[in-house]
Amino acid sequence: AIFSDDVKRIHIKDKTVVANAYKYLFLKAVFLQCKAQYQYGYKFDGTRMKKQKIMLPVTKDDKPDWQFMEDYIKSLPNGDLI
Repeated sequence: AIFSDDVKRIHIKDKTVVANAYKYLFLKAVFLQCKAQYQYGYKFDGTRMKKQKIMLPVTKDDKPDWQFMEDYIKSLPNGDLI
């Protein structure tokens, strides 16, 4: 494997949310949907990452629906094996 400084880590800022692999896998899938617009010459650097808008499911009070995201990943085939 080859690693460079292009690796970015993300974390959930809301301290009331218990972060787990299911939620991060959902976020990974959302970020991968943006992959096409960030080719080699137009990298997804820290500046662009801060400006990028992503679509997440929300609750009735317009907050990210973390429980739905977790349940969705668990509902996928073999999702319970993560």
